[in-house]
Amino acid sequence: MMSLKGTTTGGNIFDAVSEAVEKMGLKWDKLCGVTTDGAPAMTGERKGMASMVCVKLKESGGEAVRMHCINHQEALGAKTYQLGDVMNTVVKTVIRARGLYHREFQALSDVDAEYGDVLYHSDVRWLSRGSLLQRFYSLRSEIDKFLKGKGRPSHELSDPLWLADLAFLVDLTHHLNTLNKNLQGKEQLVSHLYAHMKAFCVKLRLFETQLRSFNAAHFPALVFKIFIEKQIKLFWTPFLVDAEEVEESLQLELIEMQCDDSLKSQHQLLSLPDFYQSLDHAKFPVMRRHAKRMMSLFGLTYICEQTFSLLNQNKSRLRSRMTDSHLCEVLRVSTTKLSPDIPAILQSKGQHHCFH
Repeated sequence: MMSLKGTTTGGNIFDAVSEAVEKMGLKWDKLCGVTTDGAPAMTGERKGMASMVCVKLKESGGEAVRMHCINHQEALGAKTYQLGDVMNTVVKTVIRARGLYHREFQALSDVDAEYGDVLYHSDVRWLSRGSLLQRFYSLRSEIDKFLKGKGRPSHELSDPLWLADLAFLVDLTHHLNTLNKNLQGKEQLVSHLYAHMKAFCVKLRLFETQLRSFNAAHFPALVFKIFIEKQIKLFWTPFLVDAEEVEESLQLELIEMQCDDSLKSQHQLLSLPDFYQSLDHAKFPVMRRHAKRMMSLFGLTYICEQTFSLLNQNKSRLRSRMTDSHLCEVLRVSTTKLSPDIPAILQSKGQHHCFH
């Protein structure tokens, strides 16, 4: 390792390399390869360091293969206007330009988010992009609430198309980071590196083919967003959904439902749970099953907070005895919405007792 002071032209770098070769007693004619990044000081045709090394080798009777660093992080991501705009929006939101602003972001840990902080982004560190995007995507709801609370809402965080681009970029940078890590493995020959690159190129062709046919199997963040939006829309407004856009198992039942005017009226008059409960079991089994699955996705914050509060009230140090089973029974009674019909229960017993 050599230190460069002052300018870093191709000539300066070549002089440093020559000094290192002579200092370690190496022979120029034994050098068989030169790997650099794409900087002009490295790859210039006449004044680049690699060109000067090749000239030196010819003078010494040797020859070297010139290669571009396939692991150079900037080369792993192709910039397009659309995805670049997504990245710029993310960076502007979390950039370390305002210390106080970022310190407030650390408070996200208080809302029980998956990540308590976000990684900073640097244009020269592509590896950090994948981590930053993943954490930003995981925190998108909390960040949206935070910005609205500061009076600086980000309209992109409410734009489903922008969020879809973000999800795609999250998955894409994950694949790029996987390639980067594979290329950084120990004791890898050029054949191993070539195999990693060749496999990645084949994967890209597979991704392209699948995405053209709307198959996002290898893009989990993107496919979850597409999946959950379609499922919610089908559950919420089944009469406005195109039958061709839903799963094959639901298509025929959905068509039957959409063509039944009486069901349309019921959907407008009844609540969603009551509407799906009124559907005929034999005629709409798959639609009912889909509705049950969607109705199982509900907010639990109030229930959890209420249960925890009641737990603290009942599990008091002043209580003489409170077993786990007793506490469970108390919580069940205190949190349930069910109200027992005492008169009906007594009537069903059919036997009356007189107290003396």
